[in-house]
Amino acid sequence: MALLDLAEARATSVSERGLERYLASLAAFDLRDVVTATLQLGEEESQEFRGVFPQLGTIIARTRQAQAERTKPKPWVPCGRCTAEGYVFVNAEGVVCDDPSSVPNRRLRECECKTVWRAARDAARLDTAA
Repeated sequence: MALLDLAEARATSVSERGLERYLASLAAFDLRDVVTATLQLGEEESQEFRGVFPQLGTIIARTRQAQAERTKPKPWVPCGRCTAEGYVFVNAEGVVCDDPSSVPNRRLRECECKTVWRAARDAARLDTAA
């Protein structure tokens, strides 16, 4: 569907055989990346004249860029309750201490914000490996 939308945006058509060739080449990519790439290409001015459908290599290159951007690790940012390294002080029951100096038997634990960030980063790595 994304390729047909791209053809419409470029005011051109693509043959059924050409569409099958493009689809076969793009099948290995995540659909989100193909859609992102074709939307971007559809919004840009054509390097050639308006009635030209982009070359397969152009769509593949743009799809790879979209994939790299989607899977790029996002930097971790502390939530404000944790230390700069992503840890919080907890009491003996495991409850986060707002004032750790007043709590005996306190210990460090990784903050939830860093745990969630780490899980999302690892999931993105698995997604690109698949």
